[in-house]
Amino acid sequence: MDYKFLGLVNDLELVKKIDDQMQSEQIRTNWYTSIGEFWQSVERESQAILIITETSFYNVYDFCKELSLSFPKHQIILLVEESEYDVKRALKSGANDILLFNKAESEIVRTIHEIKRDQSLKEKKGTDTVDSDVPNKHARYISVSSTKGGIGKSTLSVNLASEYAKNGSRVALIDLDLQFGDVALILDVKPKRTIYDWVKEGYGRSIGVERFMLEHSSGVKVLPSPVRPEFAEVINEEHIKEVLDELKTSFDIVIIDTPPGLPETTLTALEASDQVVVLTYMDLPTLKNTKLFLETLESLELKERIKIVLNKVSKVKGIKPDSVEKILGMSVNARLPEQNKVVLPSLNMGIPYVVSHPKSMVSKSVKKLADLLIPRGIVRNKSPKSFLVNIVPKGRRRVS
Repeated sequence: MDYKFLGLVNDLELVKKIDDQMQSEQIRTNWYTSIGEFWQSVERESQAILIITETSFYNVYDFCKELSLSFPKHQIILLVEESEYDVKRALKSGANDILLFNKAESEIVRTIHEIKRDQSLKEKKGTDTVDSDVPNKHARYISVSSTKGGIGKSTLSVNLASEYAKNGSRVALIDLDLQFGDVALILDVKPKRTIYDWVKEGYGRSIGVERFMLEHSSGVKVLPSPVRPEFAEVINEEHIKEVLDELKTSFDIVIIDTPPGLPETTLTALEASDQVVVLTYMDLPTLKNTKLFLETLESLELKERIKIVLNKVSKVKGIKPDSVEKILGMSVNARLPEQNKVVLPSLNMGIPYVVSHPKSMVSKSVKKLADLLIPRGIVRNKSPKSFLVNIVPKGRRRVS
C-alpha cells in the first residue's frame, strides 16, 4: 500500500531542508501550519505517515497521543528540539519514532523507508499494521480532584461535562465521591439507581452500567454515587475498572469527580485518566496540601497528565495568583474567577452555569479549560470549520 505523507509544522522554512531531502528520494509530503487543515487531511487517509513537530500552540506528545488514539493505523514520527527529546514520553504517546529536528534530514527519510518496509512485510504475512483488537473509538478520561471539599471540585466537574455536551460530545459523568457525592444534588436530580445498585445487580451479570445512569437535561449521562455513605464500602477498585472499561466505547468523554484524598478507587481512576485536573484555592493550608498531593501524583508517574486549576481567583491579602505557582512549584494551567452571582444561582437552580450563563467570565474560563484538556474537533468527527485550535501563529504562512 502506498502511504501518504502529511506533516504539521510551525513554519515551512523550518522544514525546507527536510523537504528537499525527501523530494530527492521521490517522497512528496504535504505540509500544514494549521491543526484544523492537518486533521482534515489525516481523516481522509486510511493509512498515512504523519510527521509532527513541537510548536507554540500544542504539546507534541499530547497531540501525538490524540492522533494515535483516533487513527491507530497511521504511523507517527515526532520531530523535536534536543531539549524536548524524550523517548519514554514518545513511546507512551504512541509515536513510531522520535528524531532530533536539527539532525533529521537524512534520518527522517531512513525512518520512512523502514516504516514502509515493515508494513510491506506485514502485508505479505497477511497481518494489519495494528492489532485487530485495537478499538477505533476510545473515550478520553478526565479526573477532577482536590485535597479537600468546598473548593468547587464537583461544580467544576459538572460544568466541564456540560460544556463538552453542549458541543455535541457524548459525555459520561461519574460521581466517585462514594460517601458524600454532590453531583446529583448540583444537577437537581434524585437518582433512582446509583453505582451501588450496579455493583449489587449488574456487576458480573452482563448488565450494562448505562442502565444505571441518568440523563440530565444538559445531555450529560450521570452515574451517581450511593445514596447512603455506608454503601461505599461495597465498591472497590475492580468495580471502577469495569465501569471505566465499559464506558470507553459508549462515550467520547468521561469526567470523573473524585473525592478528597487518595483511596484505592480514586487511584484506579487517576491511573486510567488521560488528564488529571487538580483544583486548588488561594489559602496557605490548601496550597500546602495541594503541593503534597502533586508530589504524590509525581511519585505515581502521573505528573505529565496534571493540569492545575486555581479556583475563585480574587484579591486575597497575603497571596497573589502569580505567587501560587512559586508555592506549588508548577505552572497554573487555568484560573477560574470568583463569580458568586453566577455560580450560586446555578447551584440553587440545578442548571450548570455554562448553560445558564454562557457569556459569564467563569463560563468562558471553563470553556478555555475544556479546550485545553481536549482540543475541540479531535474527539468527534466534525467539519474542520469547527476547529477552535485552527491557529497559525503570527508571521507564519498557511498552506493548503
